[in-house]
Amino acid sequence: EGRGRVEGKVLGHHEQPEARPQVDAWMQAHATPAVRLIGTTRPDVIAFEIEGKIRSEDMRLLVSTFDDALEAHERLRILVRVLDFHGVSLDALRNETLWSVRMRGLRQVERYALVGGPNWLDKILHGVRPMVRTETRHFGRDEEDKAWEWLEAKPAEA
Repeated sequence: EGRGRVEGKVLGHHEQPEARPQVDAWMQAHATPAVRLIGTTRPDVIAFEIEGKIRSEDMRLLVSTFDDALEAHERLRILVRVLDFHGVSLDALRNETLWSVRMRGLRQVERYALVGGPNWLDKILHGVRPMVRTETRHFGRDEEDKAWEWLEAKPAEA
């Protein structure tokens, strides 16, 4: 069910606005993870799928996965499959190690493939290309096979 319908049932159709913090906490605790890791055929390739809003738990998973991979490999390749992206929560952006891992990633990620997602994500990729060493490409949802070929890997689930 959508968030509004669940909130309506929990709050009695918003008749108890003072209960909002408890509802938000409950929604956070019962939220479906927005990030799902995808196994790959190469240890230096990280792949994940995004569906929804990235929250603190999702960011912890991403940061720990990237941190481990950056420690283990001199260069990385990344595939991000975007099914439905609703942004990133402020709590997720407050992750203590996010920014240090991100800075290391700028030096160590050699290829970044974005599959699907809204067109504005492609514009962001295009805008940052001159500032980073990372090769970036945006692939349509129907071009995921080409993205994997470009990364020289395959999903382990295939």
